[in-house]
Amino acid sequence: MLTAVEHEAERLYIAAILADYTEQKQYPVPQEAFTSPAFRELYGVLSEVGDAGVTEIAARLSPRTLEELGGVEGLADLVKLGVDFFAGSYQRQLLDLANRRRVKRWAENLIRAVDSPVADMAELVYSPPELYGRTEAMGTAELLQSFAEAESDLIVEPPITGLDALDQSIEGLRPALYIVAGRTGVGKSALLLQIAMQVSRHASVCVIDLEMGEREVARRVLAHLGLEKKGEWPDLPRIRWVFPGSSIDEVLAEAERAVSFGAKVIVLDYVQLVVAPGSTREQEVATVVRALQRLARSRGVAVVAGAQLRRLETNRPPSLADLRESGSLEQDASVVILLYHDNDHLICRIAKNRYGPTALVAADFYGEQMLFIQKDLTNFIDMVE
Repeated sequence: MLTAVEHEAERLYIAAILADYTEQKQYPVPQEAFTSPAFRELYGVLSEVGDAGVTEIAARLSPRTLEELGGVEGLADLVKLGVDFFAGSYQRQLLDLANRRRVKRWAENLIRAVDSPVADMAELVYSPPELYGRTEAMGTAELLQSFAEAESDLIVEPPITGLDALDQSIEGLRPALYIVAGRTGVGKSALLLQIAMQVSRHASVCVIDLEMGEREVARRVLAHLGLEKKGEWPDLPRIRWVFPGSSIDEVLAEAERAVSFGAKVIVLDYVQLVVAPGSTREQEVATVVRALQRLARSRGVAVVAGAQLRRLETNRPPSLADLRESGSLEQDASVVILLYHDNDHLICRIAKNRYGPTALVAADFYGEQMLFIQKDLTNFIDMVE
């Protein structure tokens, strides 16, 4: 029987690939991974016709399946829904659910075989099911080669933040989405500035600022450089500062322009200030996050974006669940750094890291210099679970 979790995962994956067929090529699943006959048939049709319109897709479906999906209008609604979701996130969930079903069937057969005098227990025990997404065994040379290939996608070598413990965990920047999240006034804009200045020593950076105007940003840059308002100021040729409108189209246009000029890192302050299509605020933010992730993946750049945390009712440290207005931030970002105050210190916590361990570090913030300095390496706490 199709569970609610399975149905929702299959529906959102189908919606995402209907909205963007290229995601089906990048994040495929076996057709038998679908438990819904309608979605299974629709996936098969999409594999054949690619990015055809909903009318052509509908013509290839059986009448029963088309009726179950709500006809052409239902397919069109799935396309609209899919704009807000990323197929890669649901590919993993579909494969996991399919694997669980396979293991469950194998276990049930094993239990039944215990009471059967003719069952070959040895064959059952030593023939577990093949699992989707399972990698083949590899030799040492292959293992080291795969590690070298993973390391080769680095865009920027560390240091990235200027905080040693964080840099040890992040290990450079890759074509991915990095989130720096905190409540208002905690210092996320200042840390984004420090990251931009640090990275500009090694690569070209574009800073897209939606929160502050030119004068405020200039004041902070002067403070970070330790310069007065008057005098000869050094040029920073590897940093491009832009202050566009807040629509997602304007933000992406500036990012694309910066990439055409050689930018390897895009810094955005901050996600929730970007305006995008969506019937709810959560859908708007999900659209923004998905667009930023696509930008990183398609253009081979690192996107480092600020994000707001929701206001906490208690004094507990924030968690990934506190990312304001969108679970897609938690789901689609490769690295998430949470900022919060603990007594007189700023705590920088890597709460999610696809490329290394999570970490926790205490830093002092020097407002006059707009500078974060790590207290000492003894405050680095390896939090690998």
